Amino acid sequence: LEDPKDASVRGREVRFCCEKCVATFEATRAKYLQAADEAIAAKELALYPITHCLVMPDEKLAEPGTPEAQDVKQVVVGNQLVRLCCAQCERKVKRNPAAYLAKLQAAAVKAQAATYPMKTCPISGRDLPAEPSDTLIAGRLVRFCCAGGKANAERNPAPVLAKLDAAAAAAKTSP
Repeated sequence: LEDPKDASVRGREVRFCCEKCVATFEATRAKYLQAADEAIAAKELALYPITHCLVMPDEKLAEPGTPEAQDVKQVVVGNQLVRLCCAQCERKVKRNPAAYLAKLQAAAVKAQAATYPMKTCPISGRDLPAEPSDTLIAGRLVRFCCAGGKANAERNPAPVLAKLDAAAAAAKTSP
């Protein structure tokens, strides 16, 4: 979309192509948010960096795909999947989402940094510095040469993620 209209919904970013879609969303908000939560969880689960409850680190969580995984509380906070041990931990995260999301994002950056496939900034094409500007887009680490690239990518993430996908595919096929 060239000029998407944005609306923030409970700390989430939801993009619309036109005013008609905004009206449709507003009329059935719960339905669309549930579908968005399911899509986010499905996409980010494979990249989820923590094997324990985000709030209670001593509580190990069942691995996705196992029968015990149904007991894990999965919620989407600010367009990001969060796995927790119980409803009480969910309430704690929702009371202070910034603190918990910062912990989760730091773990995701650390987990993905070692295998990051690009050596150049996906916006400028310049070599990445020793300490790049990191962000997560759709649960994936993206590194930039400067904060300006990060802001550009957050406005229009699709081309950046396509470059990241291409670099990851090339890294898998090279010896």
